[in-house]
Amino acid sequence: MINTFDTDKNFWQEHPDMKVITPFKQIFEDDRSKKKETSSMLMWFIVLCYDRDSKLFKLPLKDKYAIAGEDYCGDVEYYSKNNILIDMCIEQYIELQYTPMQRQMMTLERLLAKRAKYLEEAEYDLETGEKLDKIVTGTYKVWQDYKKIVEEMEKEMQGGMAKGGATPSLLDG
Repeated sequence: MINTFDTDKNFWQEHPDMKVITPFKQIFEDDRSKKKETSSMLMWFIVLCYDRDSKLFKLPLKDKYAIAGEDYCGDVEYYSKNNILIDMCIEQYIELQYTPMQRQMMTLERLLAKRAKYLEEAEYDLETGEKLDKIVTGTYKVWQDYKKIVEEMEKEMQGGMAKGGATPSLLDG
């Protein structure tokens, strides 16, 4: 469980349990840099972009990648230069850090973003108008489903569930 975002610290020292989980274990073991700084930066990049508690989380993906890359890693192209390793880790990170409901919410968020982009770029004319109207109506239904998931997540969090589905201890309060 990621409970600190102090990127000045070495990720592996802050979260040593992540060193034993595949694919993070492979990235840690393959890192030949001093004090594993290269893989630590990669892991912080993933946390900054994908952890639901990160300040960057709600931004569009390309913006998250650019900001984390430029402001933290010192390279706006950090993701494109490291995408194979990052992509290898994203799914497992999400599986470990998100509740099933949060994963469902993420799926709907992606779908809504794709629909919005499609609708923005589509030409509305006699041939496409009816199809686009159906997409708009369907999008409203997806938003309603999304809203229900958000409400359920809020109930879940108020009911004593922590990130990852864990029940917080008395010390977590």
